[in-house]
Amino acid sequence: MTGGIGALRCWSAKPMWFGWTRAEWLFYTLVVGVAVVMRFAGLGDRAFHHDEAIHAKESYDMINGKQYRYDPAYHGPLLYFGNALLFHLLGSSEVLARVIPAAFGVGAVVAVALFRWELGRAGTVIAMLAIATSTTFVYYSRFIRNDIYVAFFTIVLVAAVVRYIGWPRKRWIYVAWISLGFSLATKENTFIHGFALAVVILTLGGVAMGYNWRRQSSLGGGAQVSNAIQVFSRDIEHVVYGALVFLGIVFVFYTSFFTYLPGFRDAFTRSIEYWTEVHGSERVNQPWFYYAMYLAVYEPFAIVFGAVAMFRTRTARSPLPVVLAVWILVTWIIYSAAGEKAPWLVLHVLWPPILIASWWVGRWFDARRAIAPRVCVGILGGGFLFWSLWFAIPINFERGDVPNDFVVYVQSSSDVIEVAEVVNQAAVRSGKGLGLRVVVDEEFAWPIVWYLRDYTNVGYGKAPTLEDVQVADIAILTLADADEFGIQLPEFVGRQMVLRGWFPESAYKSWDATFLSRFLGDPVARETFGRWLLTREVTPVPTGSFDFVMYVRTSLLGAGPMGRFQL
Repeated sequence: MTGGIGALRCWSAKPMWFGWTRAEWLFYTLVVGVAVVMRFAGLGDRAFHHDEAIHAKESYDMINGKQYRYDPAYHGPLLYFGNALLFHLLGSSEVLARVIPAAFGVGAVVAVALFRWELGRAGTVIAMLAIATSTTFVYYSRFIRNDIYVAFFTIVLVAAVVRYIGWPRKRWIYVAWISLGFSLATKENTFIHGFALAVVILTLGGVAMGYNWRRQSSLGGGAQVSNAIQVFSRDIEHVVYGALVFLGIVFVFYTSFFTYLPGFRDAFTRSIEYWTEVHGSERVNQPWFYYAMYLAVYEPFAIVFGAVAMFRTRTARSPLPVVLAVWILVTWIIYSAAGEKAPWLVLHVLWPPILIASWWVGRWFDARRAIAPRVCVGILGGGFLFWSLWFAIPINFERGDVPNDFVVYVQSSSDVIEVAEVVNQAAVRSGKGLGLRVVVDEEFAWPIVWYLRDYTNVGYGKAPTLEDVQVADIAILTLADADEFGIQLPEFVGRQMVLRGWFPESAYKSWDATFLSRFLGDPVARETFGRWLLTREVTPVPTGSFDFVMYVRTSLLGAGPMGRFQL
């Protein structure tokens, strides 16, 4: 028995690629496998969100002849060209539309391995596992939004900077510029990250100056940073070449592959102008404590251990904790002050605390330390990671269209999928196929436009008239119009359905300085909140919804019911 254990230890300790041991590669493979399953399983089950439908429909239109033009309201071109290529090769579907975001979600886990030399063996596995099972990362890896793309590119960008400090090679300069280029081709918040990078570089310059002055530094990696800056001064030529590569990437995508040259200018002008206006309008605003509240509820590992690690950067031997601490401070302040705060933006304030927390926790297991503290840190850290995974599973695989969590925020209901199924059945029964006449009030156009994208006789208009409805096979109307027209539509069967639901933001937006005392003094409020926190089955305040009435012509129901519609 002892010999077998010894042989296993010997086998697992043998180095493989990059000098990492077999045991490390085994753990990395297992974690990436978990990430793949959690991002690709049941990828098309949840109905398209309003924004997802817009993004996917734009890509679908591009393969059918539409010329892409950059609009800052819908962010950068990379997402659209990527999905257009996929649709062109494999056809369009909800699953395929989400494949690229899911791949970037897995890529974010893999990219953490670039920090292996700074995080250590244990810290790398912990960081990869934390991102692989994060409620937020999993949800927005299964969602056609630009943010998971940007999160991946930003992780690679910061990794390239850290790798250059530890191992100054020209390749990392190009990796950094390429990552920044693709990030800007994806979304405008890259400007925020570019500013954060500038502050990091200035801070590292200060670290190097302190080291050169005293030959020691109170912050980690002083000698490494000083050496990297000296090498960097000889690599300026490659910095320029890298900048040209960055501009080339931006130029190619924003000009729609050289077909619309003003797009390149728009990438740097219209983008900033538009999002400056959005900041002023506070279109999707949240309270100043939104991100802290969010992380405390869904990502306790990041916020608790991340905060502890921030105070331990002075003990670091590498520059990574300093880089992450500065990055966290800069981006946290900017994102918290921004007029638009939303759950998908949490990705950008989440991954740095995960990495710095993993660095701190990993040190407890990579070095010889007292058993009792290691056990406590391990249990607490494992508990925090399990908490996130515990809610990631039902949110993503059981009730992803139920807005009982503010990670969901606003989401189309499963009724949208039923609408598409009923329309498809009606098209077959009527014999009209894709020429089926459907009338949709424009208030309910998205995401229905995506689901009816192949139909040629669908009318989207404001307040359809009674005559419009009477000549249709199927109609989707507001509740008010249904009340007005319903009695005059005996040849139709109508059912009230839900287009989308949303988490009741009033549950926390009303908090003020007196909230805590009132909350502690209200046993009903404490019980309601505690039940929601532990089960997420019932929200403290009822969720909201946006409803419509769908009418189906009775002649289509003679062969039997279609969904909830029957004679």
